[in-house]
Amino acid sequence: MTLIKSISGIRGTIGGAQGENLTPIDAVMYGAAYGTWVKKQHDKDSYKVVVGRDARISGNMIQELVMNTLVGLGINVINLDLSTTPTVEMAVMMEHADGGIILTASHNPKQWNALKLLNNKGEFLDASKNSPLLLSNFKAFHCFGLWLAVSMMPPSACSIITAISTVGVVDKSRLITFIPKPTSVFITNS
Repeated sequence: MTLIKSISGIRGTIGGAQGENLTPIDAVMYGAAYGTWVKKQHDKDSYKVVVGRDARISGNMIQELVMNTLVGLGINVINLDLSTTPTVEMAVMMEHADGGIILTASHNPKQWNALKLLNNKGEFLDASKNSPLLLSNFKAFHCFGLWLAVSMMPPSACSIITAISTVGVVDKSRLITFIPKPTSVFITNS
């Protein structure tokens, strides 16, 4: 099986050995690397990333891993759920997002999936400008939100509202940004 790393992101076969295939651990690592990269592009109070996927069998699993990783980094997520590549690209621009992730392996067989990474213009990352920084982040420590003890979001707050989209058209009234506000839960011995 295979894991291919390139400037547009990573793609590979689902399952197998971590680092050699696209495993859940790899999805979290690369999602965290991308989120860290997004936050290094601009120093501001909040960040927003659009995420969409195709209908591959592994799509929902990879999508949930990536979105929850981004939320863990304090990044707001706009979930387009099932959508095309152009839809995600356009949504990045329409929503003034800091980037986007398209979960699709395009023409590859069904056992493949990918994280295709976009900049804040809805374009695939530029190799000469962003590749060294992004690829170096894949091995870096990622700063997730600071938690006082064990933290969980209430189930209703963890739900990321799904946007209904069609090819090249996004209904902006259905795009809702999820803004994570962690709730700390203190554990005591009683």
